Amino acid sequence: MRGGRSNVGRLDGSVSTQDAITLSVSGTIPSGTQNVSISCSNGCVAGTDGWNLVGNPYPSTIDWNSFRTSNSGTINGTYYVLNPSTNAYDSWNGTTGSAGRYITSGQAFWVEKSASGTTDVLFSESHKASSEAGGALFKTENEPSNLLKMKLSGTGFNNEAFVHFNSTGQYAMDKFDAYKLSFANYQIATFDPSNTTRLDINNLPEYGTKTIDTIEVEAKLPVATANYSITFSNVASFSNNLNVVLEDKLNNTFTDLRTTPVYNFSTNGNANSAGNRFRILVSNSNPVPVDFVALQAKLNSSKYVDLTWSTVTEKNNAKFIVEHSVDGKQFKQIGMVKGAGNSNVLLKYFFVDVNPVTAGLNYYRLRQVDYNGKYTYSNTCFVSGVDKESLITEENNTSASAITVSLHPVPAKDVLNIAGLTGETCTVSISGMYGDNVLSQKLSVENNKAVLNIEELKTGLYVIEVTDENGVVSKLKFVKE
Repeated sequence: MRGGRSNVGRLDGSVSTQDAITLSVSGTIPSGTQNVSISCSNGCVAGTDGWNLVGNPYPSTIDWNSFRTSNSGTINGTYYVLNPSTNAYDSWNGTTGSAGRYITSGQAFWVEKSASGTTDVLFSESHKASSEAGGALFKTENEPSNLLKMKLSGTGFNNEAFVHFNSTGQYAMDKFDAYKLSFANYQIATFDPSNTTRLDINNLPEYGTKTIDTIEVEAKLPVATANYSITFSNVASFSNNLNVVLEDKLNNTFTDLRTTPVYNFSTNGNANSAGNRFRILVSNSNPVPVDFVALQAKLNSSKYVDLTWSTVTEKNNAKFIVEHSVDGKQFKQIGMVKGAGNSNVLLKYFFVDVNPVTAGLNYYRLRQVDYNGKYTYSNTCFVSGVDKESLITEENNTSASAITVSLHPVPAKDVLNIAGLTGETCTVSISGMYGDNVLSQKLSVENNKAVLNIEELKTGLYVIEVTDENGVVSKLKFVKE
């Protein structure tokens, strides 16, 4: 026994001293197959319902990975446990996390049921990990590759989050993502800008699906003046040809996490000095001409359009040709910005279009040209000539911030209304939380709106991609009741 639990160090193994405590236990020691009933009600909406507290019934450590495999049709792939030393929930998804793979005897842990109704989870002798008996609850596991760990620290607290690029990952929510269970006043999490879900473990596809992966980071902190730090570890597990960079959007700085893994920052009492202040940029540093951070456009107070973009790396980059279009299809050159040639640091660029159309949409893209004449295109973005706040950025035909298109009602029951569309038709594709496509359909657009019948969809969380006639894709999430 570890003695009295008034000292939380006995729970994580940092304190080895014992108290003079005697525990008497009577009864039959559980063995063989043990069934525990779990349930999910209220529609079993992912991330909201279906949470069940269960416990290891054996006088032996069990292996979560084995237990999860046996119960894969009943529970999702992550378990959660309250860590009293940080006053926050730790998690483990079978590959990474701060809770660890092995669950000690008698330990309670949270699981999320994957479907509505009442079902048993099964504990069996095959789940026991006798060689791990006596290990601390939060025992570490060998770290996988392409795993980034981040720890937010301040006076008297720390909190962790994880980003893992691997073959099972998806950009949509999947069974190996772990929710950030909101409990502490101080926490760090990653998130998708198109929804409010905060993640403790963000399970993403293997690097290479995009030219650059952008991961939004939230530092949840009290609105006060204080000093904090974020420590990034396991950066060395990424291939040497990958840049891993932290962007501080408040201070407008970029930090190479390979050379500077600890980032110190301060809050000043304003809400924007914490919150969604950071993002992580992962890009390939192999000899490709240019790695872009997405081109953005915004109408300024003079009704000119400010274009901004950044590069992570440049190789033989002669120039950027700035191109404009009124229909998103036929582009013409409106300017040129000289490139840096060769660079391995983040560079920022700026261009002003002083002659945008005053009605309708202004589309922009960059044609990056090498010294040898070869060229590649950036993402396409557009801005309205009337609405000064209108901005959509399209990266690899996927909207990075789908703020024009909106859905209602949410949650939806039988019909989903899609507003903010252009053109006469649009195409929609809906996938479930595990990335499986469940519906694809072409819709008519009238008065900038389309109506989709979702009556046949099962209750749950879905991702919808809406593609307009110009090929611009808006990606949003909704709940089906």
